Amino acid sequence: MSDAAEQPFLLSRPRARPSREHVDGLARLHLSRDAEDRRALWRQSMANLAAEAAEQKPVPLEGLDPDEVLASVRAAIANGLLDDLDFLTPAHSAAALYEVASVLPMGEERRELGRRVARMLHTGDAATFVTLATRLAMGSRRALSGSAVRARVALALDLPIGSGTRADALALALISRRELADEWLSVPSTGSLPQRRLAARLLERAAREAARRCSQGDDSVLGVFANGGVRRAWQRLLEDREPLVWRHVATARGLLSEDEIGFADEINAGFDPDLSPTEWRRAAASLAASIAVNPGQALTRAMKLLEGPIFEQDRGVAAAMLLGLPRAAEVEPEAAEELCTAIVRAGGLDATEGLISLRQERVGGDFGAWAGQMARARLREDGLLDAKDDGLAALATALDQDLRPPEEREWAPTLRTHLEEALMAFADEGARAAFTKAHAVLDRVDATLRKLEASPQTTPVGRREAFVALRELDEALLATSTLADLLTLGSRGDDDAATAPLNGYFSRLTEWLLVQERLPVEDESSVEHPSLRRHRLRTLLHAVDADGSWSQGKSSDLARRRLHVVRTLLARVRDDAPSTLARVLRAAAARACDALLREEIGELSDVFLAVVRHVGDVDGFVTMAEASMVPEMEAIFRAYANLVRVTADDVRSTKSRSRASVDALRKLTRAFPAASSPRVDALHAALLAFGRAVERMKAARSLGELAGEDGGGSRISDLEKSVRLLMRLVIGAKRRLGDDPGDAHPGSGAALKIVDIGVERALRGDAVALRESMGPAVDALHEDLPYHLAEVAAGALVRALRLPREAPAGAPPRGSFIPAPPKDS
Repeated sequence: MSDAAEQPFLLSRPRARPSREHVDGLARLHLSRDAEDRRALWRQSMANLAAEAAEQKPVPLEGLDPDEVLASVRAAIANGLLDDLDFLTPAHSAAALYEVASVLPMGEERRELGRRVARMLHTGDAATFVTLATRLAMGSRRALSGSAVRARVALALDLPIGSGTRADALALALISRRELADEWLSVPSTGSLPQRRLAARLLERAAREAARRCSQGDDSVLGVFANGGVRRAWQRLLEDREPLVWRHVATARGLLSEDEIGFADEINAGFDPDLSPTEWRRAAASLAASIAVNPGQALTRAMKLLEGPIFEQDRGVAAAMLLGLPRAAEVEPEAAEELCTAIVRAGGLDATEGLISLRQERVGGDFGAWAGQMARARLREDGLLDAKDDGLAALATALDQDLRPPEEREWAPTLRTHLEEALMAFADEGARAAFTKAHAVLDRVDATLRKLEASPQTTPVGRREAFVALRELDEALLATSTLADLLTLGSRGDDDAATAPLNGYFSRLTEWLLVQERLPVEDESSVEHPSLRRHRLRTLLHAVDADGSWSQGKSSDLARRRLHVVRTLLARVRDDAPSTLARVLRAAAARACDALLREEIGELSDVFLAVVRHVGDVDGFVTMAEASMVPEMEAIFRAYANLVRVTADDVRSTKSRSRASVDALRKLTRAFPAASSPRVDALHAALLAFGRAVERMKAARSLGELAGEDGGGSRISDLEKSVRLLMRLVIGAKRRLGDDPGDAHPGSGAALKIVDIGVERALRGDAVALRESMGPAVDALHEDLPYHLAEVAAGALVRALRLPREAPAGAPPRGSFIPAPPKDS
């Protein structure tokens, strides 16, 4: 492990500068005739080369004659000196060999060194991998491809602060080159929970490295974060609804808040009283992280925040500050300890959970010990250990155990503890030892699942045991990809065999959760043990967001599981009475829909048509838009929420409502991406035709124009054709998502033809047929189409009952009732 890896990111240890003469000696090695002299020169040269590489100096062998270096390497191979590197740490020896190989011409010697470096990359400890991967990130993009390398990067970024291994320079290198930033940051920022979390941690570590360089006078590195792709991913991850993700970007923002990049103003703006608690919490995390770069001012502001009106309105800002505190605790432990104690004193259970997460970073010494004792006392004083809500009581008991010193704990080590041991084995011993420990964790996961499955949910003891088991599975299996990444260390290439057991575990966990949460909430009072219910739904949300993220291929089992989850959750969204579970339920449904798109089980059109048949209110669509990580899906949900808003029943007959509904339908149509896929294009075309037909019907001034006497054809017939196309797409989407497609020949098309005939009869003086046809047509539209699309069509239809037979004399014909846009628009 390098000295640099042991130091906080704003501190650097003075060191003796390596001698250039001793590095140059590598080119003279072949000239020495004495074996001991060659050995001494080899050791001296490699030690100084390793030191320069550890200081991240670029091309330390630049200027040396490659032919001379090649001759020296041949001499080193002939004398067995390549195996004489035990005097260096594995990371230093790997860095030195890499630099030597990089200046050699193509040939057997370069291939030999390359093989040794590759072996170190894949079998070495975390520090060795990070050292080599950092250099590879600045060289060949292909060298960092594949699931095995991605898993090692994820593990390096996941190591606690106290491990001593720093992947900061690697993270910065991965986001500095556009092609790597696309692969490692932009694409994952809209992916599964593990992918988004990895991307967010990448930004945090890169910001840590940037802050270190800025402290040394190099602020040019800040340009990386102003790059368009990086900035968009940064904003997307910061706005993620999952604290497991946004906490890392909020921390990155705090670390860079003292630099000329505008983040300080952004953090200040985040405390605007008019904003939501979500923005306050992100700003609070950034403020706590900024203690690392401005301890005096940031600590004062954070302490005032705990005494101000924002904290009074949202106690969650206290726990949010703990999310940003680990990096501050590394650099300014005294200030961080003071704030940590104040937070635990003021906060509730969320703050206690945050404290446990903070201490898992192993920032050193007994950091947080006093706050932990205080938190345990609060649990007893508040009577939470014996709460009537079994979920709350189980959580308090688990927190009490986690806060105790290891020797005082009454429970067996948790899954998270075993996982941390395997992760630290990667840091201290290497990939093989880490894989062995991770494989042993699988048996413990299976045992925890069996305990969950055997826990009866009809007794307090069973419910509490289930809560604890779910909490362990969530922390070890869902909230982090560490187990999958550790298992990947034992894979060959992109083979999924090592991670195959995870599929069965996810299947069992998902099935248990769906069985428990399949029935709808009838009313708020029927939600017993709300903490337990919310925890089950949050665990399900994490499960659908993380399921399958370790696999390179597509599994039929995973596809069936995905569809089952979507159908169950959407049915709950449709049938649930309003309750405290609504938001997390809708968020879980949105993430399940994201997964269908991510894994190409369904298309954008399929998901849209499924959701609009189950979600009926504005809040539902807005929540799903906020939770979705697919930008196109988010835009469509927001557009449909606007359509729902303007088609509310209480404004059905107003003229402004008619104009607003057509405008909202246009915006919905434009929200679908162009040239996406044949089915998405077909839905786009159907909505466009539907909107035009509705607009033409609403523009008709008389029954004659509605019937097409103006030469434009029957306007109701145009509506009927667009409705038939929409119905075919609805039926196809139902089939692909495993729903009952219903009647293959829906009745709205025929009902609209009858309305068209009724218009013809009304023109001849018989208005009875038109009035009698209207009710069945409206009912058929509501039966066949999503409710709010049917409402738009119904509004256009019933208008026919108020139209005269002929337009007023002298009035110009109208193709649309919507005013033309201004000329300068």
